[in-house]
Amino acid sequence: MSRENVEIVTRIVASFNAGDLVAASELFHADAEWRDLSHAPDTPEDLVGIEEILAAADQWAQAFDHFGAEVYEYIDPHPWVAAFARDEFPSQLLDPEVEYVNPVGAVEEGTRRGVPAFRGAVEKVSEGWATWQMEPEQLTAIGCQVAVVVRYRARGRTSGVELEGRESALLTLRNGKVTRYAWFHGPGDALSAVTTF
Repeated sequence: MSRENVEIVTRIVASFNAGDLVAASELFHADAEWRDLSHAPDTPEDLVGIEEILAAADQWAQAFDHFGAEVYEYIDPHPWVAAFARDEFPSQLLDPEVEYVNPVGAVEEGTRRGVPAFRGAVEKVSEGWATWQMEPEQLTAIGCQVAVVVRYRARGRTSGVELEGRESALLTLRNGKVTRYAWFHGPGDALSAVTTF
């Protein structure tokens, strides 16, 4: 999502939070689509069109004393992927207490905490590969999380065997830093693991 789109979403949320549905409606395209993961029981999760979106917002505002939403700080995951593509470790993008989660079956499976442990796990995995290239195919931001589908190409250090495939990662962000990085074997697994807060 571009910075401009994040700013538009931020203005929409601010309008909703202020109870100004007219101002919010002016920022939507007439055929806008909205996925409400915390929807009311009698409201569909997927809303299509400005009328459905405003009706759901009005319903929430009437049902609760306080109606509010939050836009999490935007971070572009491209520098993250680009750093790994250049064989650089993206320390500046990590929270000091970052969690690094490898799935079951990974060379270094399990959870590591802190930048040094994260770096160590990545370096250990890198020992087996002469090259490892990643290219993001799809980015999906939901709340403070970004699910990334990645295409990778690798060549074994001693065997020379070449691999190509797709996997995914789920980045959790707070205050402009990655606080949790979990990667998955399947390209759709990260999106399935998104949690709402």
